[in-house]
Amino acid sequence: MDCRLLAAGVLFILGLMSAPGRADEPAKKLSDAEITKLVVGKWYEERKGEGMELKGTTTYRKDGTFSGEATLKLRDESHKVSVTGTWKVADGSLIETVEACDPPILKKGHVSTDQVLAVTAKALKLKEKSGKEMIKTRIAE
Repeated sequence: MDCRLLAAGVLFILGLMSAPGRADEPAKKLSDAEITKLVVGKWYEERKGEGMELKGTTTYRKDGTFSGEATLKLRDESHKVSVTGTWKVADGSLIETVEACDPPILKKGHVSTDQVLAVTAKALKLKEKSGKEMIKTRIAE
């Protein structure tokens, strides 16, 4: 298996890949505290393209930790990917720091920072540094 494609699956979990879409409610300027409160929970995202399919969830906990799991399908092979770490909201951005990744594609200490464009009870819309946007949909835990 190509490790670069597996790495793409882990990046998906961390929110570094784009998935087009719109939040289901209009954007409202929220404080970091309001964003933090709304982000807590379990979120689903899906990505297809370039010979791969990714489906995964990320759970953000009140204690500032997160865990993510995804299935990465490449051609006829499926691979499970998991990541854990810490998260916080600062200056309107969701910041995630990796503690562990299996397989170990991302090193401990890897940081991703995504601007929060909108967050509601149902959707989390983020924008990565490259300008790509993604939508995460809240699911029941």
